[in-house]
Amino acid sequence: TDGNIMSMSSVNPQTSWNMPPIAASGSKFRGKIWNNSYLYSSTYTQGEWYFVCLVFNYSATSSERYQRLYVNGEMVAQQTGISYSSSGVDNYLFFGQQNPGADKTGYYAGEIGGGGRRGR
Repeated sequence: TDGNIMSMSSVNPQTSWNMPPIAASGSKFRGKIWNNSYLYSSTYTQGEWYFVCLVFNYSATSSERYQRLYVNGEMVAQQTGISYSSSGVDNYLFFGQQNPGADKTGYYAGEIGGGGRRGR
């Protein structure tokens, strides 16, 4: 189902600057950076486990600025030459929570596992 898998905010609880860098939306995994650049996976199958990773590399040269979305270790989408504006402070990470700001995809209704153990 749709919802935030992982989101960030400059405050806790999320009442200010925030964004969901990884979400489930329309039966696809989605990666996002602040300037509204999106990456999408292929359609996923509900009830199956997936490993989803968003990699963001911001370097001094535009040829090294990219974000990549991986699903089960395979790069499924990439964007190069992107820009980014930082919040300028340390940020909190939230897993499965809704956020009041950008892309209000809501609570993640799936399961999140780690280290070989199942969790919610």
